Amino acid sequence: MERQNFSHVCAASVLSLGADHAFAARDAQPRHYARARLLDDGGQPLRASRLAVGENYV
Repeated sequence: MERQNFSHVCAASVLSLGADHAFAARDAQPRHYARARLLDDGGQPLRASRLAVGENYV
């Protein structure tokens, strides 16, 4: 019986922590950003055809 009570307390704690984040996100407003152009080292726009597969660029 003691083990079962511990499980219930743990589950209730996890649920209460998750509920706080859900309520905080409810009031969030979207942010709108201006468009950005990705440039290479020479200042030219990046083209998808020139990107290597599996390479990280950020």
